[in-house]
Amino acid sequence: MKYSRWLKTQYPHLVNENDVTVQNFIKQAKDDTKKELQLLSLHTVLIAGVLGYVIGYLLGRYSSLDGNVRFLIILIYAVALFFLSKKLEQRLIKKRLAQLLAG
Repeated sequence: MKYSRWLKTQYPHLVNENDVTVQNFIKQAKDDTKKELQLLSLHTVLIAGVLGYVIGYLLGRYSSLDGNVRFLIILIYAVALFFLSKKLEQRLIKKRLAQLLAG
């Protein structure tokens, strides 16, 4: 995501600031949220493992679907989990950027 573009649309006074200042805000927000992002990654891996196992087990045990359809279901699950993880990461960073600019 282009956080600099988002910052400039949410905070119009940053349009006149140089790019180094804006990038410093972004770097600080990413550094400040590093611990939370690592926890998010750990939770994502755990959730992916558990739910992936459950989905795979249920599809193998109780489904009469073709192997390609099973693979497609698991692939859709993985892509959805990836996008959800990215959205949560962006939300954390945006929240921290808003806090930095508020005071």
